[in-house]
Amino acid sequence: MMKILRTLCVTLLSATVLLQASASVEDLPVTTVDGKTYYYYEVQPKETIYSLTHKLGVTKEDIIRHNPSVADGLKAHSTLYFPATSPSDTRTHQVEKGETIYGIAKKYGITTDRLIELNPSLNDGLKAGQQIKVPNAAPSAPGLASTTTFKGHIVSEGETFYSIAHNNGITVAQLEAANPDVKILKTGQVINIPSADTQIADTTGETNQSSTIVITENTPVKIIEPAIDTTVSDTDNAGEIKVAVALPFMLVQGSKPSKNAQRFTEFYKGFLLAVDSMRNIGSPIKVYTFDTAANTDSVKSILSRPELKSVQLIIAPDDETHLAMFGAFGRENNINIFNPFVVKDESYLTNRAMMQANIPHDRMYHKAIEGLTRRFEGYTPVILNRTDGATDKQEYIEQLKKELSDNGITYNVINFTNKLSAANLKPLQNGRFVFIPVSGKKAEADRILPALAEFRETFDEKDCVRVFGYPEWITFRGETLTNMSNLNTVIYSRFHIDDEDIQSRDIEARFKKWYGGRGIENAVPKQGLFGFDTGMYLIRALYRNNGDFKDATPSYSGVQNSFRLTSPGENAGYYNDVLYFINYRPSGMIDKTTL
Repeated sequence: MMKILRTLCVTLLSATVLLQASASVEDLPVTTVDGKTYYYYEVQPKETIYSLTHKLGVTKEDIIRHNPSVADGLKAHSTLYFPATSPSDTRTHQVEKGETIYGIAKKYGITTDRLIELNPSLNDGLKAGQQIKVPNAAPSAPGLASTTTFKGHIVSEGETFYSIAHNNGITVAQLEAANPDVKILKTGQVINIPSADTQIADTTGETNQSSTIVITENTPVKIIEPAIDTTVSDTDNAGEIKVAVALPFMLVQGSKPSKNAQRFTEFYKGFLLAVDSMRNIGSPIKVYTFDTAANTDSVKSILSRPELKSVQLIIAPDDETHLAMFGAFGRENNINIFNPFVVKDESYLTNRAMMQANIPHDRMYHKAIEGLTRRFEGYTPVILNRTDGATDKQEYIEQLKKELSDNGITYNVINFTNKLSAANLKPLQNGRFVFIPVSGKKAEADRILPALAEFRETFDEKDCVRVFGYPEWITFRGETLTNMSNLNTVIYSRFHIDDEDIQSRDIEARFKKWYGGRGIENAVPKQGLFGFDTGMYLIRALYRNNGDFKDATPSYSGVQNSFRLTSPGENAGYYNDVLYFINYRPSGMIDKTTL
């Protein structure tokens, strides 16, 4: 008898599970709230969002979207609401081959979210022959011309927004507007392709100007991405902006390029994002792209191309020999050569065409020391030298000692072995001290910072003990970073990025959307952001100066890199004079000051 009862219970339980699995939101009772009709459900004890997804036939995202409060967890006897649609308000649409969720939503004048609300199964994708619910009315899609037509496109591996737009004879702006819900391209994904003559309105209701994508071949090496020709209608057109990018993309390495080649490709992709951001600047923009292939013969071939003489600026490669070749070409043809990668190159001192994108070492050291004495006025500089340790900042330290002496500032030197201790600091009594180590390495910082943190605790005024560090420290994490913050540390750096900054997050999201993959590499500095800042600065400067840098060089405060180019002499070129002071505060906040 008990066995029969157990079997009956299992049977009833199975029936209950099947019943719940086959239920849907549309089986729930209906109520009216603020004039709108909703299905509603009272949460039962011990129910979870996961169990409700099966019970109601909806996704977790659907539940949270309609009931935001449950993101923090379900509460027993609370009520969940789901928008309801009267059967008389909908009809059936049979999905045809090539149709997309976006295209169908636009066809019936609703959002994709609304279409998915009507058809929760669309969260699992759209299939030809599938029957879905759509509104009875079919108004024209807002923001699209009445002649707009769409076709479906299955994303292939390696495709980007740029390549798809180019292959279909449309602009990136048109492709983006036709797929507003596509955040990241994925292989196998179906996206919407508008006809080439489609005019798509932006959120302001104004029609986007079209951009013509053109290819500039670098025979015998193919281009890695289409060059851009952004053409806008403007009666005050300041003239065409033409920029060439010549970097070692190493296309000959095929699908497995070196890390260095990937670095340059990422820089270039960030540069293209800037070009797109500036497409409505008021002047057509052309970008010619060449792969130097880290080869002198390739560079000679590029320099022989006639279109290169028509550009106003060339972004040059990282090889010193190749940079010199571009420098000579720029001097001869009165074309600016922008050098982002060869930090120690000083040809700008004698070549009027050269533009050094980085603050030179001697200038950086002088500016850092000048900023140090100004920021820490009233403090005694204390140089910490581990006699058996690294001294990679010796050049800076020697310049620091000289400039401190020249300015009549007294400083101390503490020599120690193995690890800094309280005994080493004992000679320092009343006063205020800023400590400067002779190495920028993390292992050396970890031998110094803990003792300084303890030393700081012996002072009533905690700010009496401070630390001045180096650009490498921007990468430190964990306990090292905690000690840096506790000591109110200041470092100098050519670049800085706030990962929580809304602009940097937006650029990273756009980068990932356009190019797919993991997005911008989490390196220091981020080459994608470096390329973006470079593009924004150069295009603005060329536009404002009518294609020339000789009369004015406007400054630019970037997401990661800033530019303020200056010339050291009448017959010289330019160098970037921007340096950051980055302050790691005890509160955990990080402040950036531009010197």
